[in-house]
Amino acid sequence: MKKWFLLIGIVFLTGCSSMRIPVKNDFWNKQNEKIGIVISKNPIPGAFKVGSQGILDMAINSAMASTLEKHIETIKIDEFKEIKDIFTENLSKRGINDVVFLNDTISLQNVKDYKRYVGKKEYAKTLTKLKENYNVDHLLVFSVARYGTIRGYYGFIPLGAPEALFEVHGMLINLTTNEFEWYIEMNEEESSLKVIGNWDQEPDYPNLTKAILDAMRGSQSFLREHFFTNKK
Repeated sequence: MKKWFLLIGIVFLTGCSSMRIPVKNDFWNKQNEKIGIVISKNPIPGAFKVGSQGILDMAINSAMASTLEKHIETIKIDEFKEIKDIFTENLSKRGINDVVFLNDTISLQNVKDYKRYVGKKEYAKTLTKLKENYNVDHLLVFSVARYGTIRGYYGFIPLGAPEALFEVHGMLINLTTNEFEWYIEMNEEESSLKVIGNWDQEPDYPNLTKAILDAMRGSQSFLREHFFTNKK
């Protein structure tokens, strides 16, 4: 099957704020429309570092975290794909039964203001192709923005233990108007989870691994809650 590359603008805001568009109420009245679900390609995981760091500090911190980063890269997050089953089941409960999973490659392009990108001809052209090829009226897109660990530093001094991180974005696109009818992105506080017990257990880091997978499952619940309860 030929793959189409969908470029979608995502807004990354500073601090704890994040862009949120609640599901439009009239969406639930469109029970005869077909919904397509697609999941973007996963990013490269990492041991993310935040706080005041100089260039030398960052080099030292990266070297100290190299063993952890290598382990994080081995953690399988295929279970996140179950989000399509979670949404399919919950859409059915709302009377929307015509749902299909699109096995296409989605490329997410970061831009400062998604509105400046939505109107681009290539964006509209790509969405039109998806609409025609799959005969879908709306497109649900799920993406993992970042996953791994996050840790605060002051210089090369860690300010605490690393926490698990699993940050996701979700969006619903009306393929007739090419407009977002739902958009949610987790902020740092929502996407991080403390490790229970000792985190520094080389080489398998069982407690930290469990926390990352728990954070992944929490992100699925986050997406479901905000979509189906229309929570802001």
